[in-house]
Amino acid sequence: MGLSLSRSLVISLGVAIVVMAADRAGLVRERPAQPRPAVAAAPAAVTAAPATVVAAAPAAAPAPQVNAHPEETPDVLPEGHGRDETFYFCTSCHGSAVITRTGATRERWDYLLTWMTEVHGMAPLAGSEREMILAYLSTSFPPRRRGPTNPFLTQSSN
Repeated sequence: MGLSLSRSLVISLGVAIVVMAADRAGLVRERPAQPRPAVAAAPAAVTAAPATVVAAAPAAAPAPQVNAHPEETPDVLPEGHGRDETFYFCTSCHGSAVITRTGATRERWDYLLTWMTEVHGMAPLAGSEREMILAYLSTSFPPRRRGPTNPFLTQSSN
């Protein structure tokens, strides 16, 4: 009796693990789709073209700078030209620790900005603003010096 009970327990646990893995992968039950908000049709009076020329709407005010980590301020970054612009541009997506723990050449910083735009949907950064931020990052966060080298790995054998 003990052998059949332990076998059934092992089989039951195995089946439970397989079912949980399949459930996690979405194979057991269909996951509910995210509801989409309904969009009401505009009344015909709103969509009809006006017979007269309407003055252009006033330009929208510039969007406020958003900081993903409101407890941080630009003071967490080293002093330098472009510090505030760099802080507000970068921390709209991530904390300042991502910046401060990275040390890179100007070319690598340039690559990282392009990568963040292409892969993570960062707002494109171009022109003089990109140059200023690149100059700040490469000056304030240059490549880090590696620790001491292992003298035993650099010796050639005679």
